[in-house]
Amino acid sequence: MDTNRFTCVDAMTWRIEPYGAMRVPAIIYADEALIRDMDDKVYQQAANVATLPGIVQASYAMPDAHWGYGFPIGGVAAFDPDRGGVVSAGGVGFDISCGVRTMLTGLKSADLLPVQASIADSLYRQIPAGVGSTGAITLDAVEMDAMLAGGARWAVERGWGDARDLERIEERGSMTGAHPEWVSDHAKERQRREMGTLGSGNHYLEVQGVAEIFDAAVADAFGLSLDDVVVTIHCGSRGLGHQIGTEFLKEMVLAAKSSGIGLIDRELACAPIRSEVGERYLGAMRAAINCALANREILGHYARRVFAHFFPNCDLRLLFDVSHNTCKVETHTVDGKPRELFVHRKGATRAFGPGHESLPDALRPVGQPVLIGGSMGTGSYILVGDAMAETKAFASACHGAGRAMSRHAALKQWRGRKIVDDLAEQGIIIKSPSMRGIAEEAPGAYKDVTAVVRAAEQAGLARRVARLRPLICVKG
Repeated sequence: MDTNRFTCVDAMTWRIEPYGAMRVPAIIYADEALIRDMDDKVYQQAANVATLPGIVQASYAMPDAHWGYGFPIGGVAAFDPDRGGVVSAGGVGFDISCGVRTMLTGLKSADLLPVQASIADSLYRQIPAGVGSTGAITLDAVEMDAMLAGGARWAVERGWGDARDLERIEERGSMTGAHPEWVSDHAKERQRREMGTLGSGNHYLEVQGVAEIFDAAVADAFGLSLDDVVVTIHCGSRGLGHQIGTEFLKEMVLAAKSSGIGLIDRELACAPIRSEVGERYLGAMRAAINCALANREILGHYARRVFAHFFPNCDLRLLFDVSHNTCKVETHTVDGKPRELFVHRKGATRAFGPGHESLPDALRPVGQPVLIGGSMGTGSYILVGDAMAETKAFASACHGAGRAMSRHAALKQWRGRKIVDDLAEQGIIIKSPSMRGIAEEAPGAYKDVTAVVRAAEQAGLARRVARLRPLICVKG
């Protein structure tokens, strides 16, 4: 993008001044190199979001921002229901509650290396992955509704998880306000055999080693030290979330029109928060959040089972589990006064700073773990919420590296087999049912995750705690 189109507030803050129908400015947090490399559509979509009714303060985009459906991926926007605020399915995304969990193994890399290949094979056999993947769990109508209402708590109660995890999952593992009855039969049918599966695209289960520590005190509070082995899982609500998003986007086009909301882009389809469609979407979306929380809990249970086979005394403890495709009701201070807002984060991670009441006791003094996935072969990061994040973007940070090119473009440039072989030479084992999928997710198809997290830190969104290097990646 042309930086001359922005007001440069500081080295990491680029402001689009309100023009046309914009109600508030749009702000992108990034360094100059990241801004220049962003697609012009990010500029346009960030500005378009700023036209929606009831938007508060600004439309924000994170350093990993790239073009999405309606909202940019990496977009954050908060809406006030008392001022005509809206909820937008495109502002949450199709993979509702897609998120990341990281588990501590208590092992060192030296412990893993002798059995690395065997663990990779076992994880690949135990973790269903790929387009349309199904698992061993089949839900009838009663259990489906129980899962959508209970989330990770439901999984734990059914023996597919550990009760200790619940304290370390956002919403304590179960999102209130879920309405399974507002989820369509079609969406439920799509999910009936998809619990405990990774899916495809950029979803993965990765075994990683702690390669670098940036903040020793916070790392100690998180239970991280150099060369530790951790397990990170990235996935969401699978077919159910996608179906909910698809169905409500169609409804919201009509709801916006009937509510007198002029959409600058049809993809911004929305409904007033206090409307029948808005309330139904929120109830269904919260049920999808529970689906994703349950799904990651089950996958964590499978990972524990594999590690226990190779290391009988290994006890995988959950560091944290947090989503990055949600709309949450949160209280934020605006113009010196607390206001209850509906915060949309689409490809953006909640990043509460020290002292936040929602954090478990053990983490409250230091802040929330912010889990940032990289791409195969490039590494990932663990950050911590910064006290300044509240004033920057409603306590939000980036969620990953962010795509630098489309999947179609990646297919033209890379071959999956070559990527697998090249990474194997670096000591990284990739397991996937699709060589095409590996090519689409080639490391070179993504932005430099180190540059992204450095920009997030310098912008005051979150601080780096540790860098993780991949050892095994099970890819959808």
